[in-house]
Amino acid sequence: MAKLTAKKIAEELNISPSTVSKVLNNKGNISEKTKQIVFDYIENNTPLFNHSMTVGVVVNNLNIEVYAQIISNLQKSLLKNNINVILMTTNYSYDEERSSFLSLIKNQVKCIIAIGTRYSSIYKDELHEIPIITMTHTNPIIDGEIYESIHSEEYIGSLLACEELITKGCKRIAFFTNAVILDEENNDRYRGYIDTLNKYNLLIDRNLIINSGTFSNNSIEDARMMVDYLLAKNIQFDGLFATSDRRALGALLSLQEHQIKCPEEVKVIGYDASSLSVSFHITSISQDGITISNNILYVILKLLNLNTEYLDFKNPSPVFLIRGKTT
Repeated sequence: MAKLTAKKIAEELNISPSTVSKVLNNKGNISEKTKQIVFDYIENNTPLFNHSMTVGVVVNNLNIEVYAQIISNLQKSLLKNNINVILMTTNYSYDEERSSFLSLIKNQVKCIIAIGTRYSSIYKDELHEIPIITMTHTNPIIDGEIYESIHSEEYIGSLLACEELITKGCKRIAFFTNAVILDEENNDRYRGYIDTLNKYNLLIDRNLIINSGTFSNNSIEDARMMVDYLLAKNIQFDGLFATSDRRALGALLSLQEHQIKCPEEVKVIGYDASSLSVSFHITSISQDGITISNNILYVILKLLNLNTEYLDFKNPSPVFLIRGKTT
């Protein structure tokens, strides 16, 4: 569709271009009826408002840097393809997550992208055949299957993190997470932790595996309390793998408060290689947010029968170890 201009709208509605311009700029004494006619024409003739070219995104928290990067890049790419995005944030709430899906269904989006969602909150029949693309460990559909899962090599990332600690001499490695489900089948970071300790014949001490679950969304404060707990219980550890940089920072701050030197006495590694890891020189695992967003874009364009020839589909996307000063 050709780009709409004031002249084009005026010709179609048999009014003057100046009238259209005044409506769009909210100037002049234009009747409400004329304004509504202009807005109705734009809504019905602009791809941005065309339901068939609108997708929905549900994300648990935009403060997670890699999620913000993925969504920002994805939104720009979709708009270049005349595809509108409706963004919903849930802040880890089951009710908000479910209402977000229902709102997007009501808006007749072409597909829904779930990023970091934590619950199975929607029934297959409620979706009315709207496909769901996920970047999350949890299937949002209670009684059905997702359309496509986009993810990074989280298992490899965990191996890299744990091997970094072990090769630096760590033998008792704590694992900090906030996973909804913590088992080797459903959580690649946890599976990587367990497999690496087994590979090097290190003791798997369940006292060193600490999960805040869904009780809090303040991961920095959570990790501070996790370290405080280990120290209060006199549980020895010389390495710490935190499944986010915020969690790693919280652990680092608690160690400093207890005058425990990092990395001399305890080595710490995070995940995501966010700006926090850069600012505090935390060793971390980098996810390739650009590749992840391009993978999501590829699936969406393919679903909408649009051109995907300029995109490389690399799923799962690679991860990298970025060394700081904490290991």
